[in-house]
Amino acid sequence: VAAVNYLFSEKEEEISYQYWLDAIQTNPYSPLLREEYMLSALRLGLENYAEESLSDYREMVSDQQFQAFKLRFDETKEAFAIAF
Repeated sequence: VAAVNYLFSEKEEEISYQYWLDAIQTNPYSPLLREEYMLSALRLGLENYAEESLSDYREMVSDQQFQAFKLRFDETKEAFAIAF
């Protein structure tokens, strides 16, 4: 996770998104990979993909973990919605 975030800055967000997409297709049950995928999708304005994945994510994690991530999800969504 850290390696992809380090190697691909916001300037190369499309490449980073593709890596996260490949990662969740390879390991669809990893909450951490799914979190990174959703945040990357939001940064690219792919809100529908992020929202679809959020419902899958909710089924994978505890309510507490979901609520903690949902705050981060909503903050990212709001920050990047302004950019588009």
